[in-house]
Amino acid sequence: MVRLNQKWNAVAVLGLLIWVWALPALAQEAGQGKQKIGFVNVDTIESQWLEYQVLKSDLDKLFKIDAKDIQDLQSDLLKREESLRDSRAQGFIDETSYNNRRSQLFAEGKRVAVYAQMRAQIIQRKVDKRMDRATKIVQEAINQIGQEEGFDLIVNDVKMLAVDPEMDISHKVAKVLNSKDSGL
Repeated sequence: MVRLNQKWNAVAVLGLLIWVWALPALAQEAGQGKQKIGFVNVDTIESQWLEYQVLKSDLDKLFKIDAKDIQDLQSDLLKREESLRDSRAQGFIDETSYNNRRSQLFAEGKRVAVYAQMRAQIIQRKVDKRMDRATKIVQEAINQIGQEEGFDLIVNDVKMLAVDPEMDISHKVAKVLNSKDSGL
């Protein structure tokens, strides 16, 4: 899931602590009584959401297949270069032919490297798109629970120092996510 960098985490935690500390006082001052606060643990949601597990597995397979394809192309180039060296050593080709073919293999190696970079960018865009979709789906489930159960504030537990475990709604979020097919 999307995570903030450490600097922003520190700022967010400080702001959250101030907000959580001030919220009850502000609510009582406004005559609203005690506020209902919950938190979610992203790791818990990720580990319990079945569709996310399938997504993660699919993405892992995609990375492995891509890595194998690129490795196969590079391995083929190395074998062809070795064969070329053997042909020269055995006198089957002259020095000029050897140098020309070696230059061709070098150029082909550059093309493979560019191809590998392009594929990595394409795959990363696919991953980003799917992960953005997963984040949106989780946010919708959190909002649904927040509305249904009357939460005033739901926070992520990143860097929280101490929290009442009864405030954790992560299992409820996972249950909502697993109760429907989100089309990841």
